[in-house]
Amino acid sequence: MNNGTNIAQVAIKHSETDYQIITLHEFLKKGTAERTSLVLGKKVEFIDFQGDKISLLEALKAITELIKQL
Repeated sequence: MNNGTNIAQVAIKHSETDYQIITLHEFLKKGTAERTSLVLGKKVEFIDFQGDKISLLEALKAITELIKQL
């Protein structure tokens, strides 16, 4: 399902081996403070539709553009 970006999933790191995989929509439903804390704490990774990791800068640019369209 296309969400207007190339971000398919968001992986939230709880420990070295424990990740929670959520959709971009679920990530955006989190409060701004929580999302910012996850990003600044390097506890989030963005995955594209091919299963590859997206750079943080590229993901944040895509999310910013998506939010502007809302």
